[in-house]
Amino acid sequence: MRVAESFDRAVLPGTGVRDAVAAAGVCTALGVVVATWAGWSSGVFAGLVVGMGIVVAAGVSVVLRPGSRCGPADRVTLARAVLGGGCAVLAVGSLTGGITGRSWVLLALLVPALALDGVDGLVARATGTASAAGARLDGEIDAALLLVLSLATARRLGWWVLAIGLMRYAFLAAGAVRPRQRGRLAFSQFRRVVAGIQGIAFALALAPIVPLPLGRTVVALALGLLMISFGRDVITLERRSPAATAGPRIPVHPAGSMPPRQRLRAPGSRMIRAADSTSADLGLASWRVGRLTCWLVDPYGPRAMPMEFLTDAQVAGYGRLGERSKPWEVTRQRRARLASLRWCG
Repeated sequence: MRVAESFDRAVLPGTGVRDAVAAAGVCTALGVVVATWAGWSSGVFAGLVVGMGIVVAAGVSVVLRPGSRCGPADRVTLARAVLGGGCAVLAVGSLTGGITGRSWVLLALLVPALALDGVDGLVARATGTASAAGARLDGEIDAALLLVLSLATARRLGWWVLAIGLMRYAFLAAGAVRPRQRGRLAFSQFRRVVAGIQGIAFALALAPIVPLPLGRTVVALALGLLMISFGRDVITLERRSPAATAGPRIPVHPAGSMPPRQRLRAPGSRMIRAADSTSADLGLASWRVGRLTCWLVDPYGPRAMPMEFLTDAQVAGYGRLGERSKPWEVTRQRRARLASLRWCG
């Protein structure tokens, strides 16, 4: 009980506002300290604005949740956003050429941010506060951090590294244009490992003691893995049917596999029952027509109902004698019913 109560206190309504404001304040202080160390310039000031934008966007996403709930794992994610904001000050400032992107200060901010990437998930599972909103926030912070790191290494490694930071946003843009790319993807361990490799590759490339050609090679390999990962996701979504990605899917059960109560309460069950009643009425009408025809042809003979004239819908209609669990099997009751229909007199 004490553990559960501590979890409830950790996710009290209204803590999202407090945590978002605290994260913005810490990011501002950290950005000012980093900018003072690097030397104030237009690029450094732009980096401070970008870093503040990342933290503010993360804080707003937490505040807009129902009840403004912010759990322990969300606080870890906000801490990662603050570290990413400090990295943005140096990354954007390096684009103007005033400071170098490969510095120990940037590496000191990056390594804790990468280490906390695996901590927030553990905290969420340990405290029972895992949620879809927290997972989305964690993914967006990862994407923003990769974009910042690609900016920090663009001048030294080449502008092609921006493809790593822009890959996620290109995928979202494709989803805005093509509906099939908006589907939900299942969990993939390969995708998770590839995402972790990107940050490690950037950390190696940004280390001042690592040779530049080696760092370029490592980042190029990471980019290749990222392209494979996104390519798999794109192909997976393209192979799905439009109905599977259009909205919530209604489970389709094979004939006779759905329990009777669940089948009667399933969406569209009223229409199904109406169609069954209609098919039964049509089958009875056709049987009466066949009986009348047999009587006109041979009024004194055994007026048999030709069984080959019965369709599947008519057979199902004749067999609807309280059997709802197995409506498409030829059971004992259905055989008795069909046998009674074979002879008119």
